[in-house]
Amino acid sequence: MEKFIADLHLHSPFSRATSQRMNLETLREFALLKGIKLLGTGDFTHPEWFLILKSNLLEVDFGVFKLKGFSEEVLFLITGEVSCIAQDKGKLRKVHHLILVPDFETAQKVNSQLKLFGNLEEDGRPTLKIKSLDLLNLLLEINEKIILIPAHAWTPHFSIFGSNSGYDSLVEAFGYLTSKVKAIETGLSSDPPMNCRVPFLEKVCLVSFSDAHSPENLGREATIFEGKASFETIFKIFTNLEKEKIETLEFYPQEGKYHYDGHRFCKVRLSPQESKKLNYLCPKCKRKVTVGVMSRVLALGFENFESSFKQKFKYVVPLRQIIAESLNLSPSSQKVSKIYLELVKKFAPELDLLLEYNLEDLYNFYPKIAEGIQKCREGKIEILPGYDGEYGKVKVFSEIKSI
Repeated sequence: MEKFIADLHLHSPFSRATSQRMNLETLREFALLKGIKLLGTGDFTHPEWFLILKSNLLEVDFGVFKLKGFSEEVLFLITGEVSCIAQDKGKLRKVHHLILVPDFETAQKVNSQLKLFGNLEEDGRPTLKIKSLDLLNLLLEINEKIILIPAHAWTPHFSIFGSNSGYDSLVEAFGYLTSKVKAIETGLSSDPPMNCRVPFLEKVCLVSFSDAHSPENLGREATIFEGKASFETIFKIFTNLEKEKIETLEFYPQEGKYHYDGHRFCKVRLSPQESKKLNYLCPKCKRKVTVGVMSRVLALGFENFESSFKQKFKYVVPLRQIIAESLNLSPSSQKVSKIYLELVKKFAPELDLLLEYNLEDLYNFYPKIAEGIQKCREGKIEILPGYDGEYGKVKVFSEIKSI
């Protein structure tokens, strides 16, 4: 059965804190290195980026486009993220949503409506004064094929279930339109087993994407869909809740920067159990800690509940990270980059190398890296959980040695 890897949540150079290298040519180049077939465009709501997309992309199948002058090895789907900030049910809600649209005509109509709620030129991820329910209603009135996905659904700040300004259920957020929400994004700090503890999520698909702000981070999380790479395939899988046709590629959730509770400035990291005993107060400064994803999942779900359908997933540790640790260097070092390019060009694209590739040949050239990949596949790693904006620390090797 045909399958494709998709990364549909990323940003353009017009988003804050985003690399200027996030242009279409570079995105395509890195997608090939990663083994990603379908990329989101990101930021279609930004007027300048929208014009760049419309001028440079050519539709090759329903809802998917190729970059003009290049082959169809990498395809694009029109996507964008918006930040909804509005009072709802007596509380200020701050929620990010990923929007997938099937064509430029629909995207233009969406932009014409969204500019009534915020300045689309200010940021690639615009801030809109609109409730999540009203946003979904507006989108569906424009085109029933539009897909809205609550982004990084558990992050404490700016997410649908966030501990600081989110909701306690999909129904609370979307009311009579809840059934139209077909998927949520797990985010870096949660994984399918965590989400499967929450009963009301049985009726949605789980997806994972990178939320990349630089080309190197493409595919750090991604989703494998079964079928032909097209908008229609994704829409059908979501509509029919065909979870068996989805497999997510996940960070180890402990590596996410909001997995545990804590206080970054006090360097205090707390498990949900420890945090609860302290009444969610920092033991050093006595202020409220940032309540992380694991605590929030336990609050909204049931510790012993498991969904009857366990969606497929695999954990991935970025190849640069494995190479860097094997060399005791920074992932951004030139030597790591050189070896990374050698590996993905000589053996296989990154995600294939991490997940499926037979490592026998790699052991002959870089045995330490091959060992690291195997350990990651088997989950034989150590992780110090992330908290309050600090990424967790992944340790692949008990002793760090050079190749």
